[in-house]
Order: sequence, then C-alpha cells, then structure tokens
Amino acid sequence: EGHDGLLAFLASQLLFQDFSHRELFMIPHAALRTTILQELRLSYNELQQLPDELQDHTCLRLLDLSENRLASFPPALSSLVSLKELNLSRNKIANTVIERKHAEETCIPPSAGFGLSNLETLLLNRNHLDFLPDAILDLQMLRVLDVSANRLEALPELYSPMPICA
Repeated sequence: EGHDGLLAFLASQLLFQDFSHRELFMIPHAALRTTILQELRLSYNELQQLPDELQDHTCLRLLDLSENRLASFPPALSSLVSLKELNLSRNKIANTVIERKHAEETCIPPSAGFGLSNLETLLLNRNHLDFLPDAILDLQMLRVLDVSANRLEALPELYSPMPICA
C-alpha cells in the first residue's frame, strides 16, 4: 500500500507524459492526474473527442494530438492559456464554405483566440479545411501556422510576420 501512495504522488508531479502510438479511444485518467503537466503527447491514437477535464491543465505548454480522429476543434483547448504549441495535424477537422458560419464555430471557436493567447505554433496540416476561421486572426502570439494539405480556397489577411505553410 505504501508503494501505491508513492506512485500516485510521483504521477501527480509529472511534467511530461507520452501516450503516443497506443491505439487509445480516450485519454487515460493517468494522463490527467496532475494539473502541473507541461507537455502531453497523444499522437497516433484513435481519439475522437477530449474530456472536459483537459481544460484544467492550464500549465500545458505543448499538446500533440496529431494522427487522431478529431472532427472539430475540442472546446477544452480554449482554456489552455499557457499553451505554446498545438499539433492537430492529420485529423479529420473539417469545414466547408457552404456551412461557413456554423463551421467557424465548430472548427476553431471565436473564444480560442482569447484563451490561447500564448499560442506560437498551430499545426493543422492534413485535415479537411476549406477556409481558416477568423479566430486565427486573434492568436496574437502565433508565429507558425501550418495548414498545408487542406483544401483551402483562400487565406485570411494576416497582420503579423507569421510564416504560413499552405
């Protein structure tokens, strides 16, 4: 029993966790045990949604969700105020010009620009985007935006010296 308590304590102190290549359909509770976590890698899994508890992890600086099955921008991400790098590449995030108003809210909600105020790198390559939502323009610290291998018809006019891969 003493070992279990020690293991639980050590798990609560982790700053980095890697759950990549595990064929996960949901994030393990062990990944969310500590709110001081700074880096969480969940790439190459089968995630279709993220738990609301993820929004409590405001110390996260890097979140890798590449190569999953996410169809929209997870709302919990908008609360990750310390996040500097977000990798959502190779998912199923989609929008179309026909449903632009609705899609703008589901792809990247307007609140994301305010919540992700420290985001510097956003990787959205190899999804199913027809356009970039206006919320992208609110990401004031964004320096790298990769939207390559989407079906973008146009790019928004950006006001910062940000390299765009399209």
